[in-house]
Amino acid sequence: MSAAFGETYSAATKNGLAKGVQDHFARNLMDCFLQLVDPEHARRSVTIEGLENLDAALARRNGIIGLGAHIGNFVLVGTRLGMEGYPVSTLFRLLEDERLKAIIARHLPSFHQCVIPSSPRLYAIRQVFKALKHNQIVFILGDNLKQER
Repeated sequence: MSAAFGETYSAATKNGLAKGVQDHFARNLMDCFLQLVDPEHARRSVTIEGLENLDAALARRNGIIGLGAHIGNFVLVGTRLGMEGYPVSTLFRLLEDERLKAIIARHLPSFHQCVIPSSPRLYAIRQVFKALKHNQIVFILGDNLKQER
């Protein structure tokens, strides 16, 4: 927090922000676990508004780029749309840990969407264009597009 906010915020404020981030992360992780044990969890937890706009955009047959961020449970956004029959792929930065990749692959069907790994970059770009060509929704987390080091 100090690297991000420097002297702008007090230590107490930075500690409060850190606790809030941890609380939200835990709640989002719990929502993902609940989706695994209750296939209707996302349907009850996430409300969709404006489907007529989504349908109109898909009717143009060019696919859709949905822009989101790490605000709320972004995983359940794609899940909820997928539950309604919309083809969703989320551009996602996967960690290099093969065990984590295996867990994601095993449980991905419960989340009704595909994952496009953001690395290697050229592969990701090709997969995004392929999904759009097939009139799918590609969900991109805008705050996740920073240059990899």
